[in-house]
Amino acid sequence: MWKMSCILFLILFFSFFPFPCFASDHVRLNGGVCVDLNENQEIETIPAELINEDNNQFWGLGWEVILRKIGMGGNYYTNFMQDEVREWTVQWYSEVFFLSYHFFGGSSFLDPFVQAGLGCAGSVYLGETDIFLNKESAGRLSLSIFPFVSAGLALNFDGYFIGAKCNYLPVIKPVPVTDIKIYDLMNTQLSLFAGLSF
Repeated sequence: MWKMSCILFLILFFSFFPFPCFASDHVRLNGGVCVDLNENQEIETIPAELINEDNNQFWGLGWEVILRKIGMGGNYYTNFMQDEVREWTVQWYSEVFFLSYHFFGGSSFLDPFVQAGLGCAGSVYLGETDIFLNKESAGRLSLSIFPFVSAGLALNFDGYFIGAKCNYLPVIKPVPVTDIKIYDLMNTQLSLFAGLSF
């Protein structure tokens, strides 16, 4: 239990620590959408995937602190789904923490970048059944953890930016030392984002 507490503390510490140290250099706050891509996805079908409500569309917020060409940040997406009996399930996809490299610097108009980090994704049933008291509903919770690498391009304007990136998850694993089932997730995701730059 203490190991999990230490890990949680480190994640929170490094998530909030950069702001007071590097806020005077370059900070980005963004909103975006992320979708799964099939391995055999054809390029011309990707725009339709982003607007198809039948797909897992994760909407959320993110942040990044950039010091010259090196950055660190995180993105946190979620999705609410309603089934045929009008009960809800919440899903999430989180790039908990990443390091990034911006080839021309974070303030360049054309900003190609790469990222590498750790993330998690999962889902939990929000219906009337109490998932903590009813053993039959224990399978309604699923969770996965994974490393990821990303490549993308952002366009910087005066105080604003837009961009896109593609994530690759080399391995997707269940949470160790638990009986929580693994959350099904594709190995490739596409993200579109826009936000404010300070």
